[in-house]
Amino acid sequence: MKHSFTANDFYQQGLSHAKRAEWGRAATCFKQALAIDPKSPAAEYLTMIEDIQAYYYKENFNP
Repeated sequence: MKHSFTANDFYQQGLSHAKRAEWGRAATCFKQALAIDPKSPAAEYLTMIEDIQAYYYKENFNP
């Protein structure tokens, strides 16, 4: 049987990754949640992760 993941499944998985400071994995999960449900609370967390990366990992944005 194939499991169909919901936006909430991806959101919860993203929260789990964020708690472990796995920013890339968390962002991927939040983006998947938003693809399913654009009104998901994942949008707020994705913005926070992008802010964290912009502050701590500036070289990722400067080639």
